[in-house]
Amino acid sequence: MEIGSWALGVSACAIAVCLVELLISDTALEKTVRTTLGVVMLCAVLLPLGGLLPELSSLVSLPEQAPKDSGLPETLSQQREDMLNRELSELMADTLKKEGITPVKIQVQTKVDENNCLSVTKAEVTLSGGDARRSAEISRLIKKELGIDCRTLIVD
Repeated sequence: MEIGSWALGVSACAIAVCLVELLISDTALEKTVRTTLGVVMLCAVLLPLGGLLPELSSLVSLPEQAPKDSGLPETLSQQREDMLNRELSELMADTLKKEGITPVKIQVQTKVDENNCLSVTKAEVTLSGGDARRSAEISRLIKKELGIDCRTLIVD
């Protein structure tokens, strides 16, 4: 019975919309009126279905919360630390590049504590044998410019 009354309401609304469209053809407000009539038709179709939503939700049982053992927070935390390590490595490389130094490798490890405070646990700049004489200069430069204590390693 409810579906029949819904169908009758939608049909009556559709007829009214068609009549209004016939009356407004070739006017300056045609687009605005058509948009308004479209919204009216959409409401005529969807609003009666709003009463079905509580009934449907009682038929379907949805979990109230995500499982507690999902590793999502740990994954996000690790991704954040990896991103910070990459960004700090790039920042150190850019700082050294300004001084004409091209490192072989830069490795940075960070840790974010429970208060979301970032600390650098390890920073290493690997240099080629040609830049070995600038090792102390590089450590001072990184400390001065970025505030990061770093070790320098030399490879042949």
